[in-house]
Amino acid sequence: GASWKQGQLSSESRSVLYLQRRFQTRSRRIITNLDSLVNWCTGGILTGRCMSWEPGGGLAADLRTVRQASVIVGMHGAGLMNAFFMASGSAVVEIRPYGFEGEWPERYYKLLMNVEDAVLYFQLSIGSPGLCHMGEEAAAATTIWDARDRNCHIPQRSLERVFRSVRWTINETNRVGTRRRRRQPVHDRLTWTASVFIAYEDDR
Repeated sequence: GASWKQGQLSSESRSVLYLQRRFQTRSRRIITNLDSLVNWCTGGILTGRCMSWEPGGGLAADLRTVRQASVIVGMHGAGLMNAFFMASGSAVVEIRPYGFEGEWPERYYKLLMNVEDAVLYFQLSIGSPGLCHMGEEAAAATTIWDARDRNCHIPQRSLERVFRSVRWTINETNRVGTRRRRRQPVHDRLTWTASVFIAYEDDR
């Protein structure tokens, strides 16, 4: 099983948080099959507790929730900035809607995570237009602005590949001796990790 000692995360406290976001009466960047993912995830590959989470319960409460998480999974957006409060050795999975790729998306969260040396970064890009929609709008809308706000179905098999890599990476990180671990940033201690994944409709 996975070892979660990095960052003093005990087996009782570790959890996977699915970040769900809502904007007043209009919802966007929603994981449409969130409930089924939470049920599938609990006790699975990462062996911990999985739950959905909407930030906004107060700063202290939000920080407690984040500090107890080993993994945060969420659609691209400012809510993922909460990951910077996670314990060292934790992981964040950024989901990018179909068509939201290129120089602009790369400038935000991924660039910041490349500077960060304590939290591991993973990216799951949606590769099939049929997995993402924005209300009544066609999935194949033409601009990156449209793509940014799509709601998406996340195939279980796609997320399973990401979680297996997360587990491997954390195990590899924790395998290093304590003295060396204190001296080196997390990313410098990894021999190899695949951090970018693509989800296709065939994964349903």
